[in-house]
Amino acid sequence: MSTSSPPYNLRAPSLLFELRQRPGLLLRELLWRWGCGGLLLLLACYEGSRIWTALLPALQATGVLAVTPDTLIQDPDGLLTSFQAALSLLWPPVARACLGLAPLAAFCWVGAFALGRSAVLAHYDPALPRRTWLLAEAEAWRVAGQAGILGLWAAANHGAYRWLMGGDTPHVLGYGALVLLASAVALPAWIGFRRSMFMATALALTEGVSFRGVWMRGLRLLRAEAVRPLRRVIRRIRLLLFATGLLLMLVPDPFPFGWRLLAWWLLLSLPSLAVTDAWRLGAFLLIVQGLEERARLGGRAGAPATRP
Repeated sequence: MSTSSPPYNLRAPSLLFELRQRPGLLLRELLWRWGCGGLLLLLACYEGSRIWTALLPALQATGVLAVTPDTLIQDPDGLLTSFQAALSLLWPPVARACLGLAPLAAFCWVGAFALGRSAVLAHYDPALPRRTWLLAEAEAWRVAGQAGILGLWAAANHGAYRWLMGGDTPHVLGYGALVLLASAVALPAWIGFRRSMFMATALALTEGVSFRGVWMRGLRLLRAEAVRPLRRVIRRIRLLLFATGLLLMLVPDPFPFGWRLLAWWLLLSLPSLAVTDAWRLGAFLLIVQGLEERARLGGRAGAPATRP
C-alpha cells in the first residue's frame, strides 16, 4: 500500500458519533484540558492583577481609562497620545511576565496533554500502544512551532509600530495595513502547522514510528481526498461557533466592569469551549480509526506494513 494513501471512513456525520456514544471520552478530555488551563489562567490572572495594581495610578494619569466612544471622533490625536503612553507603561512588565511564565505554561501543558490524551486513548481503545512520550514530543513541537510563528508576527508588528508610529507624525492607516498583512500571512501558517502536527501525531501513534519521521506525511495526508468531508464539517462547526460568539456579544452585560463581569464572560464562553474541545477530540479519534482501518485492510491484502 502506498505510504501516502488516505485513511478510510472519514465521513463527516460521524465526527461526534463516538463521543455521543461514549461521553466518558469527552469528560476525560475536558478534565485534563480545563484543569490545566484553569490553573494557568489563575496564575496569569494573579500576575496580571499585580501589574494592574502597580500601574493603575500611572495609567489613570495618561487619561486612557477615561476614554469614551466619543473620544475617537472628538479628539483622535489625544486618544492616540494616551494609547501610546499607556502602551509604553504596560509593555515592559507584561513582556517580562509573559517571558517568565511561558516556559512554565508550556511545560505544564505538554505534560498535561501527554498524560491526559494517553488516558483518553486508553479508554477509547485499549489495544492502542501507550506512547505517552510520543504525545509529549508531538505537543512540544506543536507548541514550539506555533510560539515561533506568534513571535515572528509580534516582531513584525513591533517593527512596524516603531517605523510608522514612533515619529512625530504617526501613520495610523499604514500601521494598520501592515498589521493586517502580517496577520494574513501568519494565520494560515499557524493553522496549517497545527493541522500537520495533528495528522502526524495520529500517524506516529497508529504506526508505531517516530513523530519526526512522519511530519511531512501528515502534511500530505491533510490534503488527501478522504479528509475533505472532515474538513468541511469542521468549517461548519467553526462558522456556527463564530456566529454564536457574535450573538453572545449582543447580550447586555449584567455587571459593571470587575471580577463579576469577567466571571460572567467566562461562564458564557464555557459552552463554546466545550464544543471546540469536542470536535477536536472527535476529529482525532476519527483519524485514528481511519488509519487503523487502513492498516487492517493492508494486512488482509498481504501488503507490507506502512513505514515512512
